Amino acid sequence: MSDPRIPVICVDPSSVPSLTIFNPNNWIGESKAIVQSCATVYSVLQHGVKRIADVCLSSNRLCQPHIDNLVAQWKQKPWDLSKAICYGQVPELHMLIEAFFSGIKSFLDLAVQLISTEGIVGSRLQGFHQVGSTYGGNVLNSLERNVRKGREQDAQRIRAFISEQKELWIDEVIESRHQLIHPSGGIHQLMFRFELEDREGDLVCREVVPPFVGESQIDVYSARRMQNLRDFALRFIDILKPTKPAA
Repeated sequence: MSDPRIPVICVDPSSVPSLTIFNPNNWIGESKAIVQSCATVYSVLQHGVKRIADVCLSSNRLCQPHIDNLVAQWKQKPWDLSKAICYGQVPELHMLIEAFFSGIKSFLDLAVQLISTEGIVGSRLQGFHQVGSTYGGNVLNSLERNVRKGREQDAQRIRAFISEQKELWIDEVIESRHQLIHPSGGIHQLMFRFELEDREGDLVCREVVPPFVGESQIDVYSARRMQNLRDFALRFIDILKPTKPAA
């Protein structure tokens, strides 16, 4: 039984941008609850991306105990630096990276449900699921084969838009998430890497390198993907509801 009381939510500052895109007051029925959830996940992602940046900026301080430990071991018995690669584990960064990728997928799972609740298709979409080798194949199939009468043009626009976004960034970020969950080479990509060198007999850390996704440092990558997500959300909502969300 649902609670009849009116919810009063004291939002975190990270929620403000999400509520300008996903304003529950602009929606009714089942869509209203989905939009509220979209706003929540989006705000958590905003917060997480900022924390990833903060942790990367603090990498030297956070990893100093690891470096001190390596220096102490080096003083006892130096080793051939060319035969080892050293990483520093920072649990918060690991959690933030996992949460970021999971949050992106959760957001997509929620957002595509609006295609059903807004009456574009007759089937009930429960998420952005992989069909064969196609991410979101269930959504694309429904938009092609199970469109409600009179919504054909809307379905075509949404299908074209999602296909475009898949090629632009969605497939890549989901594949990166897949590699994180099923790593082929361990999970070192979630740790800081230390660039060490021998300076006249002393072990020195020349640089603390944050994890990379492809060619991009994780803080740069996550910020870029957050911008992709924002663009996706704005355009997706505009197709579903031609009136612009509140600014």
